[in-house]
Amino acid sequence: MKKFEQLLAEGYQSMAELNLMISYEQFELECEASEQSDCFFASEDGE
Repeated sequence: MKKFEQLLAEGYQSMAELNLMISYEQFELECEASEQSDCFFASEDGE
């Protein structure tokens, strides 16, 4: 039973790391998107 609990704990840890990576990539994508829209609005204002 102890081995199962250890595997479960390791599984949760790797899931947490995976979620962290996914949310970080999501954050990067949102930053890129907002930077592009900022450039778009900046060029629009310049006219």
